[in-house]
Amino acid sequence: MDESALEEAGIGRMSRFVAATPNAEVNVLAAQLATELGVPHVVVLLRRSDAKIFQSLLKSSGVSVMLAPENLTEWELALTGGAAHVARRSADHGANAEPGDAWLDGGFFPFVVETTHDRSLYTAKTVTAAGDELIGVQLPAVRTHSEERIFIDAGN
Repeated sequence: MDESALEEAGIGRMSRFVAATPNAEVNVLAAQLATELGVPHVVVLLRRSDAKIFQSLLKSSGVSVMLAPENLTEWELALTGGAAHVARRSADHGANAEPGDAWLDGGFFPFVVETTHDRSLYTAKTVTAAGDELIGVQLPAVRTHSEERIFIDAGN
């Protein structure tokens, strides 16, 4: 968030900037600053509820949104605790859904799309094609019980 620190880090030479903290406001402010400093491709990590709050501000700025799970803390705990892992999925499964929707409900949080020619961040603007693959975080089996999500080991 410190302009001089970003300049020292070489923000003037960056082609892409990703604001990905658990704090939506910090992410949006950092994205705005990166845009003001001339970074051509800026991405901000937001839960769908936060994206709705900042929708009008982000639309006019050209910032792309990477949709995060609403329960981001649970995902972080599962990943740092070793219960979740990095996985690949065929993009065909969620091709007709908005990015994030079909995947998050199935316990998969995609963050990169890989085509035959390129890798890029999986954002709300991403359009996938047959043969594309998504790279993301996979939770163990998830079941819903009394509106709570309970993480169970894949072996149970």
